[in-house]
Amino acid sequence: MIDTTAHIKTKWVAILLSFVCIMAISILAFSAFSVGYLAQHIYTVSQVANISIPKVLSQVNEGFNQEPTQYNGSKTFLLLGTDAVANRDQEFVLTDTMMLVSIQLKTGKIHTLSLPRDLWLEDYQTKINALYYYGSAQYPDSPELFVQEVVSELMQVPIQHTMVISLDSLSELIDIVDGVSIEVSEGFTDDKFPRSDSDLTSSDPLELYETVTFTTGTERMNSTRALAYIRSRMSGDEQGTDDARAARQQQVIQALFKELMQPSTLLDTQKSTQMYSWYSKQYEQTLPISEIVATGLALFPLRNDISFNPATFSIYPEDPNGVIEHPNPRFYQNLWVYTIRDLTAFQAQSRMSLGLQ
Repeated sequence: MIDTTAHIKTKWVAILLSFVCIMAISILAFSAFSVGYLAQHIYTVSQVANISIPKVLSQVNEGFNQEPTQYNGSKTFLLLGTDAVANRDQEFVLTDTMMLVSIQLKTGKIHTLSLPRDLWLEDYQTKINALYYYGSAQYPDSPELFVQEVVSELMQVPIQHTMVISLDSLSELIDIVDGVSIEVSEGFTDDKFPRSDSDLTSSDPLELYETVTFTTGTERMNSTRALAYIRSRMSGDEQGTDDARAARQQQVIQALFKELMQPSTLLDTQKSTQMYSWYSKQYEQTLPISEIVATGLALFPLRNDISFNPATFSIYPEDPNGVIEHPNPRFYQNLWVYTIRDLTAFQAQSRMSLGLQ
């Protein structure tokens, strides 16, 4: 079959998209560039990264000939951020961050919904952030599948892909794009932020904790600062709540999206190579390049309509119609938890927040 000029251009866009991790929406960044330039860039990156062009072309062609995995026009991801770090030996790995991301393939809207890490699961008598640990018994090689099953059933939300992002992995990606720009709307200080180099056997607070401070205004954050920004939970004010923390996590994710969409990032040979290597190492088995290509092609006509819509669960009694609340800890093993007030309302809010209704 002979490609038309438009088809060739779109095809090279899809090939370049293969060097971007999950952010298929970054396809919009290339509309102003010539096919010849893109082809040369692909060739250069493939040589530097020692990537087989026939392999990439095969993955791209596969993506061209398939529809993206979806449910009624929506593609939903479960993102799990684990609390494991490289210099600590941890057997009990928890999900420090849990977020659902739903891409509306017909409108270009991207909805994000943060799940409180302290949400109590009555059926399992534990917090939701422990599901990843218990999933190791169910699926030793892929504990995230257990989390996906439970979350999907609990929220009545179809989930097509689950991706596990460790702190070290997120840090690496932020460093690849040379940091993220964050608008700190409300400054705060956390004098009990866990030190990454601490000796966990020590009882000395000076060895266990450090002080981190964020000032109101725009800050260009490197990976260390960005991770401190999303992990801080002991500031002792409104910024120390789980809700504020969830909002900061969404803020960093959106800032990272923005960096990945920049032509200056995607057309930089070194960055493109590093992103491809990062993605191949972390997620190619979970979310194949062909699936990214298929998703990018579906979003291409909507490239000017991409929008982000962050959401969190409403909390009672701050919101009289809140779907979750803080009960008396003595009824829950003396743990500070969130419980679901009304499962039907909780599920309805979940679907609405993700644009699934």
